[in-house]
Amino acid sequence: MRTLLFSLCILSFGVWMVSCAGKAVQPPPQAQAVYQENAISLHFQADPQLNRYQNTAHALHLCVYQLTTPNALKQYAGDSSGMGQLLQCSRFDPSVTMTKKVVMQPKTESTLVLDRAQGTRYVGIVAGYSNLDMNEAVDLMEIPVIEETTGWI
Repeated sequence: MRTLLFSLCILSFGVWMVSCAGKAVQPPPQAQAVYQENAISLHFQADPQLNRYQNTAHALHLCVYQLTTPNALKQYAGDSSGMGQLLQCSRFDPSVTMTKKVVMQPKTESTLVLDRAQGTRYVGIVAGYSNLDMNEAVDLMEIPVIEETTGWI
């Protein structure tokens, strides 16, 4: 009797384990980064001593990149020849979906509103300072994809 009860417990436990071991839950598909008008807004505020060189403030050239992945931008930002390429504001890699040149003058403020290019998930900003410090001249931001649903479901 004891053996039968023990066997039933083991069998029940086995059936319970198998029933829990069904298909793994698949994560929901990643939202698509689609083209959207006026979806990215960047606000710039320049210091009165912007890009100071020989005791004088100077204009600062910025390159704004929209990217599908951040890898190439990070790689180019890692050395001086790559930084030179980034400051040309060109499509240096297939991950670049859009580029925009911006010139900031000392003591100015501006807001740049951009259409989000198809596939854009990151925005990178590269600044052409007189005394180029690669650690401070590049900023990278992830742009969230917000999926909105309407209706009953």
